[in-house]
Amino acid sequence: MDLKGSKTEQNLMKAFAGETQAKCKYEYYANVAKKEGFKEIYYCDIKDMRDNLESKDRIYYLGLYEYFNDVVDQEKNRINAPTMIAVKDGKLSGFHIDTVSSHIINEQGILPPLSEEQKNELHKVIKDLLDKVK
Repeated sequence: MDLKGSKTEQNLMKAFAGETQAKCKYEYYANVAKKEGFKEIYYCDIKDMRDNLESKDRIYYLGLYEYFNDVVDQEKNRINAPTMIAVKDGKLSGFHIDTVSSHIINEQGILPPLSEEQKNELHKVIKDLLDKVK
């Protein structure tokens, strides 16, 4: 089956680009945290935990949903991905959803890589969030 030029090919390319970008975001968050001196960084695949009802980690999502109600998107009734949550002494200190407001999907429906300016802006946002838990 030849998919070249088909809607299926376009959808697959968009999905691949989206997943690649999500992975890059998580790695970027972790790198900033490490540079700021954090030794323990926990990653949760919130999207899989949220959307996959059969996930063995679903129970953890439900716990996060209940415990960190402030990060729940009330309109969509879910925790969005990616969300960075800062916790100190078992309490929510702050959170940040997604990247920066200027990082948007282009005309082809693909989220491009962060520009240097956007990386610098996001670095400051994450650093400010991490400063709350030092």
